Amino acid sequence: MHRGERKGSPVHLPPRWSPRQRLRLGVHGIPRSQQKENKEMKRKVIKVMIGLFVAGMFCLTGCGGGGSTETTQTPTPTGTTVNLTTFKGFLTGTAAAGSQMSFTLTGSDTSGNAYSGSFALASDGTTTFEGQSTTKSRVIITLTKTSTGASATGTFTEYFLATNGNLYKQIDSSGVTGVPSVQTPIADNVHVGDLGNLWNVTNSDGTSESCTWKLDADFNNNSKLILSFVTKNSFNVLTELEEDTFYLNSNGTPYKYAVTFTSNGQTLSMSGNRN
Repeated sequence: MHRGERKGSPVHLPPRWSPRQRLRLGVHGIPRSQQKENKEMKRKVIKVMIGLFVAGMFCLTGCGGGGSTETTQTPTPTGTTVNLTTFKGFLTGTAAAGSQMSFTLTGSDTSGNAYSGSFALASDGTTTFEGQSTTKSRVIITLTKTSTGASATGTFTEYFLATNGNLYKQIDSSGVTGVPSVQTPIADNVHVGDLGNLWNVTNSDGTSESCTWKLDADFNNNSKLILSFVTKNSFNVLTELEEDTFYLNSNGTPYKYAVTFTSNGQTLSMSGNRN
């Protein structure tokens, strides 16, 4: 970025500059360095969404409310029951069409770069997709690198079978589709200390993801639903790790979200409260 240039603003080139000179700086007046960074941001958003799609199994309609405000921090006992019935229904698309919950995120990577962004979960209700009766939901994420203004937005769409609520197919912003090869839905009522395998997904670009879950104790009857993802390439080599944490109050309502995503030796960590 040139000194005095606004973050993310285009460079307006004089008409006398030749097409070759313009090409060196970037098409449409956007510097090549900025174009590259925006593309990298988009890739990062898409990769993060590959993990976040599972959040669609676990979100709640209506207003959120925060965690406990009690001053005494009493660990939630192992075995405490947490009801996820409404929670699961939100992003499987069975909640009211148009329902949405969102989180405002801030964080940084291991190189010290600061980021801001948002994470939203939206229910689109019933629809027919590929001849199947399904419910539709979306994960919408934005990410901005604070120092440069480079940003990207992506949407991850999921379709669940109306007959049993199982995942049918997922599609990211780049058009990559994913189909589950194995899945074991989480029960409506789970207990602090429970864990399990959620599903394995095979993607159309040759990659694959697996997801496990666990419900950890927090404090004052709150809990943490933790989803852990492993992504492998077409050669079965591990390429990305991700951990998503939903902080739930005693009613199973999410009031905070956190994510860590590791790829190519870099880790991005972000978190924020529900809006």
